[in-house]
Amino acid sequence: MITVNVDTGGLDKLEKEVEDAIYTEVLRTLTNIGEEYIKVGKSKKGKTDFTDQSGNLRGAHSFVVYKDGERIAGIIGRTQTLEMFEQLKKNEGWQFMVGDGMQYASYVEGRGYDVCTSAFMLVERLISENFKRA
Repeated sequence: MITVNVDTGGLDKLEKEVEDAIYTEVLRTLTNIGEEYIKVGKSKKGKTDFTDQSGNLRGAHSFVVYKDGERIAGIIGRTQTLEMFEQLKKNEGWQFMVGDGMQYASYVEGRGYDVCTSAFMLVERLISENFKRA
C-alpha cells in the first residue's frame, strides 16, 4: 500500500483569491453599467422635450449595488430614489437597482416622453452581455 500526503492548505487561500477576484469584477461591471444608466438618463436624446424646470427628473437617476443587504456602491441623485431602493432591497446575495425616484416620472413617461426607458433598455442589454451564461 502506498500512502500519499498532500498539503491542501493552499487551496483555502486560492479559493479566497478567486472569490475576491469575482467580487471585484462583478462590482466593477455593475458600477460601470450604473454609471452608463445615469449618463443616458440625464442625456436629452429621443423625445425628452418635457419641461424639467426643477431638474428633479434628470437629477434623480440613480443606481445602487447591494451585497447581502449592504450598500457597497452607487450614485444617488435624489434621496427619494435611495428611499425607493432601500424599500426594495433584500438581505442576501447581489442586488443591482437603477431608477428615478421622483413619483411623477412614470406619469411623464406615460405622456410619451423618455425619462428612463432608453436608460432601462441599455441596462438590460449590458446586463445580458456581461452576465450571460455559457
